Amino acid sequence: YVSTFYHKLDKWGYKDERLKFHSYRRQKLIVSPDKDIHVSVYTLPDRALAVIGNWQNTPRRVGVRIDKKALGLGENLSFTDLRSGKTVDPAAIELPGYNFILMDMRRK
Repeated sequence: YVSTFYHKLDKWGYKDERLKFHSYRRQKLIVSPDKDIHVSVYTLPDRALAVIGNWQNTPRRVGVRIDKKALGLGENLSFTDLRSGKTVDPAAIELPGYNFILMDMRRK
């Protein structure tokens, strides 16, 4: 399982030298109004990856606010769960307790 996970991150561009990390502690690119949901973001010039984590043991359905202008990818984006390949609705993300989603964002 872990090797498959890292393979997907590598394929996404995790080792790209242009990669920028935006910590949940300071970033405002993608935020959740729920204090128990933390979002860190990795950006490349043509895509972004949000790590959206639920820090509680109860499932949550959350929406995130995306500052598309600051993200710099344009207004028309696709949202995909990097692990499952399924489309994600950023306004209604289902997160099991103590779990996370890797939301891949790209221009359509």
